[in-house]
Formats: sequence, structure tokens, C-alpha cells
Amino acid sequence: MVQGEVNHPTTDWLAIEQIDDALNQLEQPYQLLLRMVFYDRYTYNQITEMMGYSSKSVTWYNVQKAIRLLKEAMLAHPNIKEKYVDR
Repeated sequence: MVQGEVNHPTTDWLAIEQIDDALNQLEQPYQLLLRMVFYDRYTYNQITEMMGYSSKSVTWYNVQKAIRLLKEAMLAHPNIKEKYVDR
């Protein structure tokens, strides 16, 4: 196993691939924002500065929009919708 690799019997690899596909369908700025927030763990202040936004509230708005767009893209995958919606 590669260092950092997750291999657990309950890991839903198909869902992970579909989430990755959904993320890659987003426009580049939204992909970048989600990666900065959830993968890199930058603060909104850091993101505001790096992205050149006028305020932290503009950053918040764009992150919320990116999350909504990702959710919509994920729900387009029948497997995700069937398995994770209406629980």
C-alpha cells in the first residue's frame, strides 16, 4: 500500500470516482476554491488574498456557490443519488 493510501473494506471507490468526476466538471475557479478549502485547508482570509477577492464575504459567497455546483454535479450520477439521497 502506498503511503497515505486509504484501503478500507467499506470505502465506496465508485462514489469517490464520481465525486472526483463531478469536481472536474466545475469551472476552474470553483475547483480551485474547493481544493483550497477542503484539501489545502486555507482560511477564508488566505483564500481572499490569493484569489484577489475584495472581501472575505465575497470568498464565502463563491465557496458556497462552488459547493452548490458540486452537489448538483454529484446528484447527476445515479449511483450517488440512489445511495446517499433520502437517508
